[in-house]
Amino acid sequence: MRVAALRVTSVDGAHFGFTPAAGVSNLSQLTVVVENFTGSAIPASLAMEGAGGTLTSGTDYFASLRRSTNELWITFGDVAATGTITAS
Repeated sequence: MRVAALRVTSVDGAHFGFTPAAGVSNLSQLTVVVENFTGSAIPASLAMEGAGGTLTSGTDYFASLRRSTNELWITFGDVAATGTITAS
């Protein structure tokens, strides 16, 4: 079982993006912590370049918002990594 974590920073408090490392083919159980996230809600969807299209909250990923630390935690389900993942 692979569990990995990645930290990224939101430049403006709501938008962020990251690209999985070369050779990563699946995001299963990857946890991403978005720092400086001041958005008012968990993103309903994320965009993935390539064949991934749109990822849906509650199906493709599970997120929680920690307002006290301005962090958005995202854990991915069984999702193929096809390119850069963004929220806007």
